[in-house]
Amino acid sequence: MVYATYEFYTDKYYGDSIQEADFGKYISKAETIINRFTFNRLLKYPPEDENTQSQIGLCACDLAEKIMEIDKYLKASTINNKGETVMVKSKSAGSESITFATGETIYARLVNDNKALEDFYYLTVKNYLGGYEDSSGINLLYAGV
Repeated sequence: MVYATYEFYTDKYYGDSIQEADFGKYISKAETIINRFTFNRLLKYPPEDENTQSQIGLCACDLAEKIMEIDKYLKASTINNKGETVMVKSKSAGSESITFATGETIYARLVNDNKALEDFYYLTVKNYLGGYEDSSGINLLYAGV
């Protein structure tokens, strides 16, 4: 099940951050996260109503953008001498000088803390899918007893 197409991303979510060529990579990762937090209910019992399907698509698009931002941060960063991922502000080749950015962004904190990253993703899914049910009537985020 595809949760969102690029057309949905641009026309319904009104997204413009992800290029069409990269959309498949990020939406696939977003779908994996949604499936994990919904215990694969969307695969087993896909909702039939249009409103829930739309919410799932919006959630996938939001997650895809967040995943892309984290990916961009990782590509522009390096590991410092403390073992932390930090943003590189500037580099120079003559006598090897690297300057690190000093301000910590949300993405800097997330890439260095797996629990915070999982919470960040979960809150996104919860904001979109909390209270919605699968086609069998079970809340998508219900973890069971």
